[in-house]
Amino acid sequence: MKQEELKQFESSLYQRKRNIQSALSSEGEVQSQSHRSTSSDDYADEAQICEQLEISSQIVTAEAGQLRKIDEALSRIKSGSYGKCDGCGEEIAIARLEALPFALNCRECQSELDKQPLT
Repeated sequence: MKQEELKQFESSLYQRKRNIQSALSSEGEVQSQSHRSTSSDDYADEAQICEQLEISSQIVTAEAGQLRKIDEALSRIKSGSYGKCDGCGEEIAIARLEALPFALNCRECQSELDKQPLT
């Protein structure tokens, strides 16, 4: 991979990281406000607040997972292994990295992994 492309992916990953951190901060504020609002005598309101908290919690979990993947990709950039397939060692297609910049495997190896049963 060319140095220019690598810098572009690094910049894109940092931007995604900032966006997710901002979203996580917003979700934290929503959860905090929802916790303060749970002192209602209306059970329907409380149920709705609980549902919103559950959805918010799921969003936070998913975004935290993406943050971890982004940090791992940034580490691979620093170590010089970014863009190399963990499965076969070949270069991951630029188009795949543009769509999924924290991809660990080329399309072929990922397809094979997806066919394997979960253990």
